Amino acid sequence: MTHIYADLYFLTNMGMNLATLWLAARVGRLPSRPWRLVAAAAIGATCSLALLVPSWHRLLSPIGKVCFSLFMVSVAFAPRGLGALARATICFVGASFLVAGGGLALAHLGGGPAETLGGVWVFAGGVRWWVLAWSIFGGSVLVGATLGEVRRRWRQGLLVPVELVFQGRSVTVEALVDTGNRLRDPLTGSPVVIAESAALAPVLPPTLRDCPASAADPGLAAVALSGTAWATRLRLVPFRSVGEPAGLMVGFRPDALIIHDRGRRLKARDSVVCVYPRPLSVAGDYRALLNPDLLEEGVKDGEET
Repeated sequence: MTHIYADLYFLTNMGMNLATLWLAARVGRLPSRPWRLVAAAAIGATCSLALLVPSWHRLLSPIGKVCFSLFMVSVAFAPRGLGALARATICFVGASFLVAGGGLALAHLGGGPAETLGGVWVFAGGVRWWVLAWSIFGGSVLVGATLGEVRRRWRQGLLVPVELVFQGRSVTVEALVDTGNRLRDPLTGSPVVIAESAALAPVLPPTLRDCPASAADPGLAAVALSGTAWATRLRLVPFRSVGEPAGLMVGFRPDALIIHDRGRRLKARDSVVCVYPRPLSVAGDYRALLNPDLLEEGVKDGEET
């Protein structure tokens, strides 16, 4: 006969739920707060108590489990809209599979589950509840750290050196291939690269280099470049971004834009380089945002040596 202690059963399930929610938040980069994760874990643990209360057994049906899972996700991550809810749910389900896999491995190491009640595993005394909870939590931390390292390496793979040439002068900047940057010059349709004004200083004309603020202000840039050869390069590109009102960015048509991508030299047919007055990366990993269309439209310019 199997004896189940409600308090230990509740705490064990709450710990597993908390580890699962934490892992889902880390993997999916979902916005969350500690109190929300704890509340959602407690809700899931309360649902698990249906095993001990005959009148609650309907909660263990497939529909009941789906409803409680959606409720847990809503409490933990407060998604806005069906798309955000679906994304958070997918991350939660994936994390659940990882945590369940860890529990299954421990069950085999401890001699396997004693029996299955209402579709729920009840482990034998060979696996103590605190060993199970801490092992799964430790495994979640390990998986989360591994995924974080994979994400970091993947992001490093999106960084490419970009060489910008203006009137015989060139500068090379580290650029992030930004899938969110689909800006194009409204007149020519040329893809846009956004670069920090400080990074462009070596190639900007003296009137803009001596007054960095004018390089990012359409009115000041037009006045500063009036009557110069740079006036024909000037472009104004409309943009809209989160946290900032819609506006115009000052851009310039370069003589050449060359992308050094994994041993290849890709020369852009046409492009516009827009000036951004502030750092683009807090960590300083990159100083420009590259429109990914340039990688597709670039012309191969020979192999690098």
